[in-house]
Amino acid sequence: LGEGKAKALQSLVEAVAARADGGELMALVLGKLPAFDAGGAAPGVKAALDRFLAAHEGTDEYFEYIGRFNLRDRVPQLVAHVQSDPEQKAAMQSLRQLVGWGEMEAVDRLVADAGARAPQVLGALGVTGQRAAVERLERYVVSGPPALRVPAVTALGRSRGGEQALLALAKAD
Repeated sequence: LGEGKAKALQSLVEAVAARADGGELMALVLGKLPAFDAGGAAPGVKAALDRFLAAHEGTDEYFEYIGRFNLRDRVPQLVAHVQSDPEQKAAMQSLRQLVGWGEMEAVDRLVADAGARAPQVLGALGVTGQRAAVERLERYVVSGPPALRVPAVTALGRSRGGEQALLALAKAD
């Protein structure tokens, strides 16, 4: 953004954030903003964004804005969504964002810490259909703990890329 446009947007966000009834208006304003790294945004803009996200935790808008504004400080909240119930939409959206950011170590920790719910975490990972998720699931199929190999195969079958990976694995053996 140009400096003048950035200042105008900052003023608009701060003005809307100051309104007691600004929730819906803030959603409209945030929806019109171009993608940017909110970590480097003016403190007032970041604070307004944080308040909006806190009020809309787990919604589609929440996940959209976390990704659009590169809010990597929200990794702990994303992890918490997966830990609370890996089969919920919020968990799948959280995994999609974690994988998109390349947070594969966090994904591995989620699987390792999930215990009996690890198959559900793998299933949610499979739903993302992302290349990095497919590659990680392939590793579980080939060299993961024996108890997770079948759930990893099932998870791979949940996306087109995963299905292709399964065919390639079958042909390789």
